[in-house]
Formats: sequence, C-alpha cells, structure tokens
Amino acid sequence: MNAPSKSNTEAGAALYSPAFLRFYDRLVPGLFLPYAWSLLTLVDLNPSCLDAASARVRKAHLHLNCTTVHADFLAPDSLSPSSLGTFDAISAMLLLHCLPGPPSRKAVALVRLRHILRKENGVLFGATILGQGIRHNLFGRFLMWLFNRRGIFDNREDHAKSFVEPLEEAFDEVKWRIVGAMLLFEARGPRE
Repeated sequence: MNAPSKSNTEAGAALYSPAFLRFYDRLVPGLFLPYAWSLLTLVDLNPSCLDAASARVRKAHLHLNCTTVHADFLAPDSLSPSSLGTFDAISAMLLLHCLPGPPSRKAVALVRLRHILRKENGVLFGATILGQGIRHNLFGRFLMWLFNRRGIFDNREDHAKSFVEPLEEAFDEVKWRIVGAMLLFEARGPRE
C-alpha cells in the first residue's frame, strides 16, 4: 500500500526547517532573486526616499541586490521598457494621492505602467487615499486639509472612478475596493 502523499501546501512548507532558515536570506534574496529572477527595483523621484527604502531592504535582506532608479512617475518617457525592462509586479502603493495635478493626469501615468509590465501573469497593484466619494473622519479631514494645503497631497478631486475606469480600459482584469478612505486596486492583462 502506498503512503499518502503530502498536499502541495505541506510539501512547500516542509523545506523551511530551522536549519534551512539560517541560510534562507543568503540563498533566496541573496542568490535566487537577483541572479535567477532579477528582483527588486525601486523607483522614486526623491533620492532621499530611494536611499532610505534601499537601506531598509538591504538591512532586512543583507545579500539582496537592490537597484534604485531616480525617475518622475508623471514624465512620459521616465518609465519605459528600454530604461527599466519589464516586471512581473509593479506596486503603486500610497503614491497617487501625493502626485500633483488632476486625477486624469495621474491615471494616464498609472495606466502607462502597462508598458513595463509582463503580459503574462503581470500585476499592477496599489492603494491611494481618496478625496471624493468617501467619508473622512475628523482626524482624516484635518490631515487632508493640512497635507493638501502644504502640497504634500493633491487628492481633493481624486475619486475611485478616476482610476478604476482608466484601468478597466487598459487591462483585461481589474479588481478594486474601497476600505475606509482608501482605494485598493489590482490590474492584470495589460492591453496595447
């Protein structure tokens, strides 16, 4: 009689013994990710943010090669396949509400990311604080007023449909939901 086979979940988890975990950071982030799967490129307009983020990544994963790119998200030629390559996943977490301009300008830049996303299994995901179509609590209203007044945010006019509709035109599959005052989104299947 054959022994019962382990489920896929158990087989995948079995490898992570205490002995293996001592070598994990050197093996997976240090060898596999940069050399086999070409991971971790950080892009930002602010060099200080790039330095801080890459330092955190390197502290957490000592042997990970973290590439940084100084670029403007809103500039049409800033994020191109010729300068960056293509990616399996692109995060636009907590970015859009900080960008200047009307929501339409931000949405154009967001959907432009489809050109650096791999067509098969590529995913663009993110979250942004909305200014319209949601209810901010008292503290949230104060922060919106303060940050918009100082130019840290420019999201008074940002509505979920400002981003969801352009994403739906540019991608085959778009999932989204509002949690509190934030839009969470995921887009797959970039169209030409």
